[in-house]
Amino acid sequence: MDKNSALRIIKNRKYAAEERAYEINLHLSGFERFGKLTALIHKLTIDEIKGDFSARQKKIVAEKELSEFLASLGFSEEDLKPRYFCKKCGDTGFYEGLPCKCLTELMGETERSRGDEMTFENAEPSINSKFMDYCRKYADNSEECKLNLFVYGAAGTGKTYALNAIKNRLLQNEIGSVLFFSAFDLEREFLKIHLSDPFSGEKAWNALTRADYLIIDDLGTEPIHQNVTVESFFNLFDKRACALKHTVATTNLTNADLIARYTARTFSRLTNAENTLAVELKGADLRHRTKKSPV
Repeated sequence: MDKNSALRIIKNRKYAAEERAYEINLHLSGFERFGKLTALIHKLTIDEIKGDFSARQKKIVAEKELSEFLASLGFSEEDLKPRYFCKKCGDTGFYEGLPCKCLTELMGETERSRGDEMTFENAEPSINSKFMDYCRKYADNSEECKLNLFVYGAAGTGKTYALNAIKNRLLQNEIGSVLFFSAFDLEREFLKIHLSDPFSGEKAWNALTRADYLIIDDLGTEPIHQNVTVESFFNLFDKRACALKHTVATTNLTNADLIARYTARTFSRLTNAENTLAVELKGADLRHRTKKSPV
């Protein structure tokens, strides 16, 4: 991917993080108690700077009250600020005047920009052929396959390619409704549902739970919002399993990392051996593989 394209992606991430924080603050501004507590904390901060030693203790009490108030609404103090995808550069693409790792990684990545070209017919032989054969059968709704598919492993082993190939095959076969999300975008959808009015929220939630196929790429790359993200993932996986709807997901995280991030019960819904095939892809990063020159 060229530098300008990578920077556009990073800019969109920055905008999404700041828009999310703005939406939360706008929502909270409708609560009188939130306004009073934030104004009080601001005043006490200034008093403390001016040398009022009693202000510090009052500020601690006010911050605790704010924390408890936010928790009662499903938020934390961290939700009031943008949660940038890259904490190092704050989604600017540069750190201390040099290209950040997030920028260089995007510049070396071509898979995501070629989603429509990712088909089983175009797959490189270096991607696990047995796994790709299963994915093809899965997309053809074969009775040999389980309801769900969960793929994990290091970056660059073909997970995103496989998901796009499944998506494109499903759309070609017109078997049913298909939704494709990055985990980052899906978490954004969760937050919108959480902040929306009951009617709009239920409509958006039903779209996620009732789609015949829900495909989620890169679990673990999304920010975690207290009482929103983890609970939403659990409820989503649970409802889809009960409704016998197909869910496909990938992650670079280990099983231990998944449990720590999403809780054991969510991990159980995601990897339940009764209705899910869990596959680990191994090998070198295909995106950095050096092609042999023709002899």
